[in-house]
Amino acid sequence: MVKPIVGLQLYTLRDLTEKDFMGTIRKAAQLGYKAIEFAGFYDTPAKEVRALLDELDLLAPSAHIGIN
Repeated sequence: MVKPIVGLQLYTLRDLTEKDFMGTIRKAAQLGYKAIEFAGFYDTPAKEVRALLDELDLLAPSAHIGIN
């Protein structure tokens, strides 16, 4: 049996992520989320985001992006 993974759509926390992007991701992991869906990166370098995901053992299988 496959264990379901509960994820968090960061768009729902866009005001918080705009103020503290990395801290919001860290808090999501502390709350028990195992995956996140990005809704922007707020000028954070990809290497830093990847390092944080690895550190927190978080998955990021999708992203919320505009149609443009």
